[in-house]
Amino acid sequence: MNDALSDDDNSAAVPERGPAGIPVTMARVGTADIPESQIPADYTFGSMTKEHIGLWVDIERDAEPYLTIDFAMFTSSFGNDISEIGKRCYILYDARGCGIGTISAWREEIFRGVGYGRIHWIAIRKEFQGLGLGKTLMTFGLRKLKKLGHVNALLDTQSKRIAAINLYLKYGFLPSISTAAHRVAWEEIRAGQAHPLLRDLDRYVEKSGHAD
Repeated sequence: MNDALSDDDNSAAVPERGPAGIPVTMARVGTADIPESQIPADYTFGSMTKEHIGLWVDIERDAEPYLTIDFAMFTSSFGNDISEIGKRCYILYDARGCGIGTISAWREEIFRGVGYGRIHWIAIRKEFQGLGLGKTLMTFGLRKLKKLGHVNALLDTQSKRIAAINLYLKYGFLPSISTAAHRVAWEEIRAGQAHPLLRDLDRYVEKSGHAD
């Protein structure tokens, strides 16, 4: 184990496992060179209002294989500032006008000592998964973060979400490894997919609060 990792006590080395696996953070430096993905014909994005919260919950419930989604989860993630939600939270509608996906370009927070906007709660209904719409959401979300003035992006996920992690890697998000538990998580993720960016995990180990 790399001795730069924080494992001063036993809890740092014991992963916190939930239904979806071990929580991990991925970060993207810069919001330039966003991969292209065309929105399908007659599909549209619409910003959320408080009337759309029930639709958001329904989409997330349909898409989510591990967690229990409820209205309280929306409030804990986004609060009650409807004007901010309207600028940052979006629903993807199909040609029939049915809400089939969601993504949020959420507020900036300090990570590694600098500001990062957050890609938050990305989801596609089961019926529409496997059609490349995850790319549509990611391209839209990153462009929205850039338009809102964010120069970096981060997201949180869990170690069992291999397909999603593969998508995030394609969009320039890289592992952040600062504890022994993170290292365990990424070794498990690497075992689940042979992605070339995961061959050398040591390059993502943070030293003195910063990645290599």
